[in-house]
Amino acid sequence: MNPHYDSYLQTATQLQRWRDFQAHVGAYLVINTVFVLIWARHRRGFFWPAYPLVGWGLGLSFQHFSAVLRGQITDQDVRSKLHGDNAALGLFGVRFSAPGSLY
Repeated sequence: MNPHYDSYLQTATQLQRWRDFQAHVGAYLVINTVFVLIWARHRRGFFWPAYPLVGWGLGLSFQHFSAVLRGQITDQDVRSKLHGDNAALGLFGVRFSAPGSLY
């Protein structure tokens, strides 16, 4: 097997996550801008676009956590998942123990 394959696969996965996140942000901006313009055009009082802005914004923040802040998927993460060792991964797949530790 090519020794650079794992690195290539990790980079490709991270790049795809980032592109998905960017597309999601673009859709969020366009659609919510339309909502605000509709609200501004009709001036019906209550600022109803706040609901999709906040709700969708929370979804975007979770995706940002997954795509950017959580980092790359490591070979150890893949091997743990393949062998059914879900104890090493906590909430949202975040590792609570130090890498390389036994516990």
